[in-house]
Amino acid sequence: MSLRKYILLVDEHGGSLAELAPKLKEFGFKVGLVTEPSMLIETIRNVRKLALVVINGQLVEEGANDLVASVKALHPELPILFSGIAEAPVEFKSHRPDVLFVGPFPSKRINDFAMELLRESLYPTALVEGLQRITAEMLAGFGKFKLSDEPFLKASRTLLLPVNAMIPLSGSDHMAGHLIVSAREEVLRAVYREMFQLDAPSVEALEDMTGEIANMLAGGLKSLIEKKGTSLFIGVPTFIRGSMISFRRGLLTPSLSLGAIHSSNQGGMAAGEDLFVELTFERIDPTLFDRKEEVAQVGDDELTFL
Repeated sequence: MSLRKYILLVDEHGGSLAELAPKLKEFGFKVGLVTEPSMLIETIRNVRKLALVVINGQLVEEGANDLVASVKALHPELPILFSGIAEAPVEFKSHRPDVLFVGPFPSKRINDFAMELLRESLYPTALVEGLQRITAEMLAGFGKFKLSDEPFLKASRTLLLPVNAMIPLSGSDHMAGHLIVSAREEVLRAVYREMFQLDAPSVEALEDMTGEIANMLAGGLKSLIEKKGTSLFIGVPTFIRGSMISFRRGLLTPSLSLGAIHSSNQGGMAAGEDLFVELTFERIDPTLFDRKEEVAQVGDDELTFL
């Protein structure tokens, strides 16, 4: 399935949604502006791969109910963010937008709501919850890690921490992507010391540990997806040293990212995450995770561990 790349903003030129467009473009989306609400339905009919509609309620206060109902009738799965006004909140009867709030709200709040809807649009909730569960269970074997509260979308192709292992993923239905594990060197050394009761002999040993974490995560992801009837193939890890280094694999989709804190980090969240897991899928069928799970056997020879 192709990525839904287009986002429509229903607003006037220089309106309250103007600051949202640059941020959405950073995430690889094409942003269109509809200044006449009456043209929204016609625009939706002519634009394929829509990911989100954001409506400035000040433009459509009286006809908001009919407008949202028309959009939902045309595309029931298309998420709508509606920004109302505090003095005259709109009453929705037949259909409601996915997110409705009354303002004035800072642009950051609008951006946060939009990012949440886009995350749900790009990565089904069942996949997000599955990755969180797999990551938490796997990291439990490597010491005391605690996941950050919320996964987030990451647009930049920049490695966040110094020790990185990247695994390519491919599957049926033209599914393509990769999994990246990034970690702090000092945290990996603490984990190595706890597990083996000795200091890591080299940075390569820490890379191998990062690669093993990535392989185990990919194996859990493979099992999760193949229970839904879609194959997933795991490649060989590539190791990259250095934080804030850019890389490019040709995938434009924002990554689904999870952060984790290790017990050796005395500053906790204030000091920043010690490990990140990034999952990127260029194409994934959102209905895949609506399917009833079937028992799938994964042979040991199908997984690659360091």
